[in-house]
Amino acid sequence: MKTTSIKRALSALAASAMIVASIPAMASSAARNCRHNFNGSYTIVRQATCTQTGLKEGRCTKCGDVVSRVTIPKNKNNHNYKRVPGSKVHRSPDGRQWMYVQCACGSRTLICVG
Repeated sequence: MKTTSIKRALSALAASAMIVASIPAMASSAARNCRHNFNGSYTIVRQATCTQTGLKEGRCTKCGDVVSRVTIPKNKNNHNYKRVPGSKVHRSPDGRQWMYVQCACGSRTLICVG
């Protein structure tokens, strides 16, 4: 009796998996039949930094497929600064506080933190 119920459960699970697996195939077949419409609007997927190129994508307004990918060149002025480990907060004569930060590219600067 236990073997029969286990077999039924496994059979139901296999049937569910086949249904779920067919969903992407249905979506891609609908996209294949789409005559893509691109309105020139892009979404930034990854912002360009000083060490990494960025990426923007344009999608079909009908089916949502990506119809255009454009690489955004590195931006030497777009640094991703992080606090320098072990750096101390410095106080200027006017009472403001400053701290050194550094980017992965090696650029280092002093920023006001308060």
